[in-house]
Amino acid sequence: MNNYSSLRRALLTCTGLFLIFLVTCTQVEWTEYRSEADRFAAFFPGTPTESSKTVNTAIGPIEMKIYGVAKKQTAFSVVLSDYPPEHVKRVGSATILDGARDGAVANTQGKLLSELIIEIAGNPGRDLKISAAGGKGTVRAKLFLVGSRLYQVLAVTPTEDSYAPQVGRFLESFKLL
Repeated sequence: MNNYSSLRRALLTCTGLFLIFLVTCTQVEWTEYRSEADRFAAFFPGTPTESSKTVNTAIGPIEMKIYGVAKKQTAFSVVLSDYPPEHVKRVGSATILDGARDGAVANTQGKLLSELIIEIAGNPGRDLKISAAGGKGTVRAKLFLVGSRLYQVLAVTPTEDSYAPQVGRFLESFKLL
């Protein structure tokens, strides 16, 4: 029995060390990315790539700027777009945020699971959870309308990872500059 206990303890120690080694090898260094030009900062698991695309909307083309990092089946992005100030004044912040929410649900062929009204530095926002692609994935998002600029802070994960620590870390790290 004593030999069995010693063998078991040694096996558990080796397994524990192996798991620590795996976690250490697969961890990515999180660094704060700051865009002075686009007036935000957020912690990303690596250096985000920057891209842009134009989206045709009912009010005309809107340029979207995307900062993102994709790791395996998970993506972290900050997407920003500037609306015409007169449009924002005319329809109001709630309409802009509702449209962004509805667009996120439609673009992911998803279903809205939860929505909270939030704010950042006195600017209106939404905290969303969306079941995407027929339940195969989850989008957790924070949307903020700052003046006429819409910031979308998005974490896309497999469903089982929607509350993984790195998702919260990313979403909570977003700040305005």
